[in-house]
Amino acid sequence: MAKMRSPNYPAVGLGESLERARRLWTKEKRTAVPYDVASEAIGYSGVSGPSRSMLASMKKYGLVDSDDRTVRVSDLALRILHPANEYEELSALQEAALRPDLFRLLFESLKDGSDGALKSHLINRLGFSETGAKQVVKAYRDTIIVSRLDQPLDSPRDSEVGMDPSDSTSASGMGFQPITEASQQADERMARMKAKFQGANSQAFVWPLAPGVTGEVKIVGAQATPQLLRAISRYIGVAAELLEAQQPEPQLQLASGQQP
Repeated sequence: MAKMRSPNYPAVGLGESLERARRLWTKEKRTAVPYDVASEAIGYSGVSGPSRSMLASMKKYGLVDSDDRTVRVSDLALRILHPANEYEELSALQEAALRPDLFRLLFESLKDGSDGALKSHLINRLGFSETGAKQVVKAYRDTIIVSRLDQPLDSPRDSEVGMDPSDSTSASGMGFQPITEASQQADERMARMKAKFQGANSQAFVWPLAPGVTGEVKIVGAQATPQLLRAISRYIGVAAELLEAQQPEPQLQLASGQQP
């Protein structure tokens, strides 16, 4: 029986690939440069087998954009190297980590497997040699650690990769989503991640409401929880009803010359 063709995979882990992308950014910024220039920028003497392998790994993670002639740093790499906040950096790291098809396959099917289990799967199911399997496991483990996908709260679902809870374009209307079980789970996850980054004593949640207008909810003295956020949501609903009740009744406009 013919062996399955194994998916393409990066020859090195995300950590080293990201460091090479950092060097390319330092030297050339977003300029699209020939392969020999890019090879020198990332630490090689010129175009060679190792330099091409490294650039190929960087492309598999989505850290560079390239064609037959030129290479340049990608938007995804810049979101990691120069993030707007820690949430964006983590989201971009995890997106890059799961870009390679093989790494996504291993993460989805053998997330909690040992190195031995990973190696056995690669050899017996995907047709890797023992040497190749060892290389894959090493690169995969580095990638999972660098992207913090080994930490349960940081493991993204497909729909969450690249999402920013403060981005109104990710929700309907004025930045709010319909209350469904799926959206509640996503909201709870966002709350846990935001609380993790912002500390336990004070957490602020900010949403754009209209051009030039933002809304902010701040929790002080305790760590944010889904229960607290749902309680705040109910209080906001009550406040909205009170404001509506306090609005004056609209008065009818009288025609010119007409007496009340």
